This record gives sequence, C-alpha cells and structure tokens, in this order.
Amino acid sequence: MGRVRWLLAACPCIMTKIAAPNTAALGERQAMPSKETNELLTRVEGDAPMGRMLRQHHWVPAVRAAKLVADGAPAHVRLFGRDYVAFRATDGRVGLLDEACPHRRASLLLARNEDCALTCIFHGWKIGVDGTLLDTPTQFHRKEAFAASVKVRRYPVREAGGLVWVWLGDDGEAPPFPEFEFTQLPPENIVVASAQIDCNWIQGLEAALDPVHVGILHSSFIGSGRGYLGLTSAATPYFQVLPKDFGLQVAALRPLGDGTTYVRVTSYVMPYYGFTPPNDPKLADRTVLIAVPVDDTHTRQFFVRYNLFGSPIDNHFAETVEASDPDNYTPFPGGKDAVWGQDREAMKNGHFTGFPRNIFSEDMVVQVSMGPITDRSEEHLSESDIGIVHGRRLLIEAACAFQEGKHPVGAPEGIDYRSVRAPTGLIKGGTDWQAELSTLEDAPTPEPSLAGEPG
Repeated sequence: MGRVRWLLAACPCIMTKIAAPNTAALGERQAMPSKETNELLTRVEGDAPMGRMLRQHHWVPAVRAAKLVADGAPAHVRLFGRDYVAFRATDGRVGLLDEACPHRRASLLLARNEDCALTCIFHGWKIGVDGTLLDTPTQFHRKEAFAASVKVRRYPVREAGGLVWVWLGDDGEAPPFPEFEFTQLPPENIVVASAQIDCNWIQGLEAALDPVHVGILHSSFIGSGRGYLGLTSAATPYFQVLPKDFGLQVAALRPLGDGTTYVRVTSYVMPYYGFTPPNDPKLADRTVLIAVPVDDTHTRQFFVRYNLFGSPIDNHFAETVEASDPDNYTPFPGGKDAVWGQDREAMKNGHFTGFPRNIFSEDMVVQVSMGPITDRSEEHLSESDIGIVHGRRLLIEAACAFQEGKHPVGAPEGIDYRSVRAPTGLIKGGTDWQAELSTLEDAPTPEPSLAGEPG
C-alpha cells in the first residue's frame, strides 16, 4: 500500500490539515488546539461539558473488583472531582454511594461494612447496598417516614473484566454497557493493575494514540525482541488512521526491506480506552489501557492484560503486579525535584530512560512531566501525531454535540464492542493489510454469559 496524504475534515476547534507522511517538516500545519479548546478538551469537573458528556453517556471503570472484599474496608473512589465510596456487601453485591453520610456528612470510608450495609460510625445511620436508608438512630419519632424522606444516591454498578464500573449520569436510564471481549472472561484470564497519576486524563489517554513512542521510550523493554514488538524500531513507519464507529484505529506500517511490512494497529475506543497489539498474535495476550478522569489534574489509569484461552502467557506483567501494590502500580519516589526517581546509574548501564521498574512507568513519568494540564497551544505536532489529532477531534466533537443537545459521537448505542481488537503482524508487500491481519485474528469470541449483570 503506497504512502498517502490525509486531509482532515475541518473542525473549528482543532485543525484542518496535516502534511504528507514523507514531508520532512510540518511548518505549515495548524494542528494545535487553542487555549480555549484545550480547556474544553481537558476539564471534567462540575458543569464542564466534557465531564457532563462522559458521565451521562458512558460507563466509567471505578475500581479493581478484587480490591472490594465482602464485609471488608470500603474503598475511596474519586471521579470527575467528586468523592464516592465503594464496598462489597456480605452477599457479594457491590454498592457505590456518595462518600459523605447524608446525616452530618462524615466520611463513609470510616463506616462499618456488615449486614449488607454501611453503618456510619458517627451516629449509626445505616445504608443498604441498594441505597436504602435502613436505620436512623438519631430520629426518635416517625422513623420510617423520616428515613424515606432522606435522599441517598446509589449509583448503578456492574462488575466485569476485573473491574467495577459505574454510571454517574443525572438523567434517564444508563447507556448500554461496553461488552468488550475481556469483560466476558473469567477472572483467571485477566490481570488488572491501576495507578493514580498527577496529570489530566487526556495526557494519559494520548499514549494510546501515539504509535511511534513505543520504539523510543520503551526501547529498553522491547529490545529483547520478544514477538514482533522489537520491530517497532526496525524501520521508519508511515501511518493510516481508520475511522470506526467506536472511535478510530491508528496503523503504523514499517517496510522491512525484505518484501514484508510490519503492521501495528492501536484501537482507540471512545472515550477512555486504548487497545494495544499483542507481542505475538498467536499468543493472544492483549492489553487495554484505560485513562479515567479523577479530577481536572489527576487520572486513574487501569492496565488490563487478558488472554482469551487461559491465564496470560507473558508473566512479566503479572509478576510485577504481584510484587507491588496493584492499586499503586507505578509509584514515583519524589516529584520533579527528585526527577521522579529516575535512575541515572541504570542509564549509564544501558537502560534508555532510567525507569526500569516496568514499561508503564515510562509512559506515566513523561505524562506527569508535562504538568497538571499541558498547554497544547504550545505544541509542535509532527507526522506521527496524526492519531492524536484525530482523537482530540472526536472528543471535542462529542462534547460540542452534547452541549447542543445532540447525540454525541462515540456514544455506546449500536457499537459492537466485542469485535474490538488491536491487530498486528507481518504482511507481504502490496497486500491488503486489513484483510491479511484479519486472518490472524481468529481467536473465538467469548459468550456474554460470563459477564456480570448490572447492579
């Protein structure tokens, strides 16, 4: 497939043009969003249009399912600048409530978790997993009527794919749940870790839209040549962006000089998800990166490694998760003054970045280094950033449509999430890479009966 020129459709918020892939410099491009557009893209708290759109039209991964133990400690969940408490009841059901007790607003993180309810330690108010106010010891007359008059917000939850998901919308019914194939799998087929990082969610998300950084930033991890991943630095790539109903795919194509081309495709699923290709499609270990807004300046990133046939074959990720806190997977000792714990001695000994702990720490440290909310109006985007430009445009279009009372692009209605994968492989020159790679994606699709039901 020859190299092509892409002309992006005009978007008043972002950009109109990107140069041909073989252009040495992009001096004429107008790719950077304005400061105002950057605000629309990144802000999620309160009445910010992006946050309201995400809460209303999408389920949100909230917490690792394994973190919640029946009658165990409640877990703090912060999303879109608001605080919640999640807990697993005596019978295994999961509840998610506002963190503040409705009586005097003491934190329900302190509550007793027993008898399928949280009991506030301040005055004994007891709230069931379904949000029912079961007891108000401070009310002595007409207790039932009083309890019925107190509004307790209980949010719809669903447990699937090693995660607890929540819908935080204000109006109507919850949207369709994103039935990704990993949400259909049993727990033994999935490894999940997460980490909170000190930057805006878009900085975390855009790693999934940037195929070139893999062969540079992660060169010390991929240099062993496991599977195809070592080829990411083997040749100069050119790119294609494929619009999809779920978002888009970014294909990096690298001619290897022997008549074959290495193709690596990343699938961006609106609004939070980046599916990255397996090292080897025959092993079928797959990875999903999920960037969830905690607030305007913090992100909770979930890392999901799954295998359709059994336990993940690549044990490195599972072993590093087991050896660390799976909810603080990549802690950085110190901040900028300590250069986030960068190991210069490791760099002298050959490690490219000085962050040898795991591959995800390299992503997160550069994201944090950009600042809480990076000023995209000061960027100088280059050829490989075409996926980032497209992804930003999709999100801006969705937020603008929501503001206008229209159905936003990327909303889950009618999307076949179970078909989403990120293919990779070697193809012969001149062949249709989409058709060629589809023959490698022959793993069976799991049935939805294994998925959790809404709660």
